[in-house]
Amino acid sequence: DQQTLELKQTIETIPGKNVFVVVFLPDSHQFVACGQSNLLSLCDADTGESLRQIETPFDGTIEFMTLSPDRSRLLASGGDGRIVQLNLDDFSVFAQRKASSRTIPMAKYSADGRKIACVGMDDTLHILDADTLEELLSWHNLDAIHTVLMTPANSVVIGDSGGVISRLGIVDMGKDLYGGEWECCL
Repeated sequence: DQQTLELKQTIETIPGKNVFVVVFLPDSHQFVACGQSNLLSLCDADTGESLRQIETPFDGTIEFMTLSPDRSRLLASGGDGRIVQLNLDDFSVFAQRKASSRTIPMAKYSADGRKIACVGMDDTLHILDADTLEELLSWHNLDAIHTVLMTPANSVVIGDSGGVISRLGIVDMGKDLYGGEWECCL
């Protein structure tokens, strides 16, 4: 059996701008899109109607978004080196922090939602408290990392532009990281 995809509809979320990320909200009937501006676009997933444009405190592009594990907050990272958490009920700013001197291409919550890992294009990795955005740990001089995630066991996995994935085990939150590195092709 061969299956094909059929285009059902197109939705202009951020007029004239590239869309970088789309995140469906918990009810699955709405989504938020972000991209080449500081605006989030809230849309009805069923009708395609643009419901609201939400201005954020970013200076420039929003690079990445994700939902918190409890699905109460939206975490966004930007081209200005900032991360911002928004409350999903009204899209008000819960917390924000300048975490990098350059673009933050990705930020992710830990599985329990208590920590955030974010990578900066200034070759840094930061582990932050999710409620206060206080820095718990940082690591510098990493080589062009673009991807980050935190595993349920508190390991941090990063991917760089050279096709290397590194797994870092957090020995003690707030003290040190050790490198348990392995390589593979992306």
